[in-house]
Amino acid sequence: ILKPQGIIAVSHFISSEGLKKHHEGHHAVMHDLLPDKDTMYSLFKMANLNILLFMDEPGFYCVLAQKN
Repeated sequence: ILKPQGIIAVSHFISSEGLKKHHEGHHAVMHDLLPDKDTMYSLFKMANLNILLFMDEPGFYCVLAQKN
């Protein structure tokens, strides 16, 4: 449960593309992916969250969002 105006962070030390490539050869996790920008915006909008920062670059993935 996130209180109003609370901040949530989603972070990983690999980009979404890097994680996809890393997982594609391993059946147990091949469908475990980090959402791309459009998907994350859509998911967070449905959860009443406003994205403050979205970074998806080689070696880093980070999303910061605030509850409306």
